[in-house]
Amino acid sequence: MEQKHKCPHCGTVANTTGMQAGEVCQCKACGRDFSIPESVQSAEPIKTAEPVSGPGMSQATALKQPLASRGDRLLARLIDWAISVVLGIPAVIAIVTGGMIESGWFLGIGIAMALLFNLVYFIFQAYWLTIYGQTIGKRIMHIKIVMHDTGKNGGFVPNVLLREILNTLIGIIIFYELIDILFIFSQDQRCIHDHIAGTRVVVA
Repeated sequence: MEQKHKCPHCGTVANTTGMQAGEVCQCKACGRDFSIPESVQSAEPIKTAEPVSGPGMSQATALKQPLASRGDRLLARLIDWAISVVLGIPAVIAIVTGGMIESGWFLGIGIAMALLFNLVYFIFQAYWLTIYGQTIGKRIMHIKIVMHDTGKNGGFVPNVLLREILNTLIGIIIFYELIDILFIFSQDQRCIHDHIAGTRVVVA
């Protein structure tokens, strides 16, 4: 079994396999001698830096993730909104053209295009939110959604079902969307939809 000990002078881990307690070992890094401790026959486990994100992340590390800035979150939302507007332009043109020439075909095509584009866009965004905790805008701004208590991606239920779908339905309540946005100025920068889903937005 491999045996290692830390040099008490410089902290470098030395391979002491086969050496007994009390024997003198020379550190290859600093060149100084040190004795193998009698009370401990093997070295302490070498701790490596914990990952900032991922399945192996500890809860302590997760809770230290820096929060995404309010500006980055706003820009991410504007990017997502701008993409939806651009995707809707062809549908708007078809609808307006149909109205001008009084063509039911153009109106039908425009409405169908609007529904199709919005559906495809929603499915794509929902996929990214589920897998990465990001929308296109959040990915561009290098921020992501994580669970507030673990710092890990929550998946479909919190990211899509609660933050997007449920929050949109609640949005029919007057002034809700304004109050939801204003919660970003709280100390933990969590909007109402973050509290509903148990999430927060951090730097990716």
